[in-house]
Amino acid sequence: MHQALQIDEQQALAVQQLQSVYEELIKPKKWLATKKIVKGLYLWGDVGRGKTYLMDLFYNHLPVAKSRYHFHQFMHHIHAELSQLQGQSNPLVRIAKRLRKEADVICLDEFLVHEIGDAMILAQLLKALFSEGIVLVTTANTSPEDLYANGLQRGLFLPAISLIKQHLRVFHLASRIDYRRQHVINTENALVWVMNPFQGQTLFDELSKNAKVDYQALMINGRRIAHLGCSKQLVWFDFSSICAIPRSQLDYLEIAQRFQTILISDVKVIGEYEDNLARLFIHLIDILYDANCQVILTAAQAIEDIYPKGRLNTEFERTKSRLTAFKEKWLLNR
Repeated sequence: MHQALQIDEQQALAVQQLQSVYEELIKPKKWLATKKIVKGLYLWGDVGRGKTYLMDLFYNHLPVAKSRYHFHQFMHHIHAELSQLQGQSNPLVRIAKRLRKEADVICLDEFLVHEIGDAMILAQLLKALFSEGIVLVTTANTSPEDLYANGLQRGLFLPAISLIKQHLRVFHLASRIDYRRQHVINTENALVWVMNPFQGQTLFDELSKNAKVDYQALMINGRRIAHLGCSKQLVWFDFSSICAIPRSQLDYLEIAQRFQTILISDVKVIGEYEDNLARLFIHLIDILYDANCQVILTAAQAIEDIYPKGRLNTEFERTKSRLTAFKEKWLLNR
């Protein structure tokens, strides 16, 4: 991934920000000295600017206790622990104390808030993390002020934005270079786009050869989810059943954990006002991508035409980025 180190003044400035956090973290602590609070970093900018690469570079060279999560994954763990601590006092404080035992620094990739369940607890969670002295370094595609924009009960989320601005340096990586266009990324992920909406059955038959196939609905987080066929490592969904029906990010996380290959057939064009459908598709691709799943999608349209216009165009750029980056690399041997 050396392409992310081209001469780029904006990236150089971002590296300086990360270097400042790094130096403060490794600075020897003097006896009897007042404990200095180290500010983390909120690194935001358009997709393809190298934010994740820079954060991972920082993380891999940091010689202190640390943890790294995708934001979806992190919030999934938080909600799971909250369920286990139900009925106990100050559960988020308890979770923060446990996290502090594991890490001085937490790196979160793609800080993106859409779920009201996440939005309602983030202020308390961040307050608890910062109270424990945890340093947060995160990437995002939007400024802190634009997080959870137009979300339900957004007023309850605003304290989270204030905490981010208080405890993290905010840096806008405004590079004009889109590194997605420089090289095909070398990764274990495989996202394949097939320009034929009727190829689902043929693809499933090829992928499931010699495997025992089941057609009963899946039980995911206590709910039945219909599918068109599955084996031990493969599941085939119709686009409408996996995205058009309201789903939780937790559903997608469990699917990503249970199956290595996900086939989604007949992906539809998402209309300008179909915010919920667009949001679910964004979440689904984010989660499957981060889990290193192989994803095969069939559609009548090109990737660029699936969501031509809408309120979530900025977020959907990342989805198109992830789909487009692998379109040329991963081809079906047909």
